[in-house]
Amino acid sequence: MRKLAIYVLCIILFHSMFIPSALGATKYLQNGDKGPLVKELQVLLKQKKVYNGPINGIFDNRTHAAVVKWQKRMGLPAYGKVGPATWATLKKQNESRTKTVSRSGDLRKPGYGQLIDWSLVNQLWEVGTIAQIIDLETGKQFNVKRIYGHNHADVIPLTAADTEVLRSLYGRWSWDRRAVIVCYNGQYWAASINGMPHGEGAPAINNFPGHFCVHFLNSRTHGSSYTKSGVSITDPDHQRMVRKAAGL
Repeated sequence: MRKLAIYVLCIILFHSMFIPSALGATKYLQNGDKGPLVKELQVLLKQKKVYNGPINGIFDNRTHAAVVKWQKRMGLPAYGKVGPATWATLKKQNESRTKTVSRSGDLRKPGYGQLIDWSLVNQLWEVGTIAQIIDLETGKQFNVKRIYGHNHADVIPLTAADTEVLRSLYGRWSWDRRAVIVCYNGQYWAASINGMPHGEGAPAINNFPGHFCVHFLNSRTHGSSYTKSGVSITDPDHQRMVRKAAGL
């Protein structure tokens, strides 16, 4: 009887390593899962250079293979499911302000944003969804909605109150660049904005006569500046502010 009890206890302990508790434990991700958590996982795996597939929120065989590869690299049980231990190694960030953010963008200085490439932001920040913008210099915060944008994010203030916060940063509408941090789904990205309304918007809702631009690492202009081959180029002032927002 004692041996049976020990056997049952061992089985329970074994399964507890792989199955989250019903009492609010971290959700395990595995092949076949879908959703924003899978998107976040794919971004982290791509930043660690073990995944080169699409950021589509689908835990498929390519995602599974990348998880296994990462778990082996970290010395974790390589069973392809993502639990607390795997999340911890993927999300581990440098807490020292003296170390530089890595080129892959997987580290963030305290008080600054993550230096993340626009190609990833464009896949993560879905059109029609809301983010919070934090001004680096003043700490003022306001909410925006992404309405479109291919080379960078075109956004509008969410409400008239958000418009007033944006206006207060400049005192007037301005093309001047400002270093900001964009908070979206628990992630903090280094970015740059201007304060000039232009193009389409929703003035009846937010008193902002147009939209404004949010730039990230390697994002490009609308096309007012071109290379000789006709490709729109990055704006050096925006890129300087992006790096400032990353603490560089």
